[in-house]
Amino acid sequence: MNEPEELTPQQKETSKQIADALGGQVGEPVEAEEEKASRAEREAERERKLAEGRKLYPNYYRLHDEILYKYQKPGKWLHVYFDRHREDTGYDRVEIDIVPRYKQSHMSGDEWRFSYRARVWWKGFLIGSHSMSTMEHITRTLDHWLDYMNEIIHINGSGHEGMIHFPDHRLQAEYCAQPGCPNKATHTFVKKKTWTRDGCSETTKPNAVHVIRFCPLHTTRGDCALEDADNNLELIEALAERDETERYARAVNTAVAYITLEGDQFGIGQLPLGGVGICDTPVTHE
Repeated sequence: MNEPEELTPQQKETSKQIADALGGQVGEPVEAEEEKASRAEREAERERKLAEGRKLYPNYYRLHDEILYKYQKPGKWLHVYFDRHREDTGYDRVEIDIVPRYKQSHMSGDEWRFSYRARVWWKGFLIGSHSMSTMEHITRTLDHWLDYMNEIIHINGSGHEGMIHFPDHRLQAEYCAQPGCPNKATHTFVKKKTWTRDGCSETTKPNAVHVIRFCPLHTTRGDCALEDADNNLELIEALAERDETERYARAVNTAVAYITLEGDQFGIGQLPLGGVGICDTPVTHE
């Protein structure tokens, strides 16, 4: 193999002058400058979105920053996750209704026509809907549509995908993690340990903090489960106020239907079936 010829002193000087004029080695400075500008643009966009998010979700970022301050160790990066409950499928209310319309046509005449619409909510937020021509078709395809929606929700966590509009994860953190409960969260817990769904192995990581939030009605978690249990949850904030308790009692749509206050202690009561106080009207966010 032939050895490359060595540059003459004049060629070396010319190459050096060109490199100095361009700010580095010949052929590389332009690409480096473009990459530098692109990186600066990405950083500016990230900072813009962060500032926008802090305005839209101040409580989320307040909690996020406080947890970082409390649990982060010097020189270690820490991830803070606001968890939904494992039994939260991403929707808690499914309705099918009839949407009528009156067709008018000079060619084929006038008549009433009907479509059958399925709509799905999560804690009062409409997250998806689709329509078909008959009740038979809508009911037969409902399970496939729900499976598709469930997959989208669990892959993306939040955001928009076609006709699926699931709330931003920062907005999700504002609501009680109890599946089906539409109340705003007031009690914030940190999980001491995390586990696989079947409970066979622990998945706790030293660089992650998992947070879960509940309303006053659902702060008691029991002692049956491993992860969702009182002895696995550390309470770090409680914001429930006395004048909010009646609103919580009216809003909840479960068997646990009323809440009492004795001093500063919350007491949870259960009404008999058909008892006054159970709310049959679902909460819906406009």
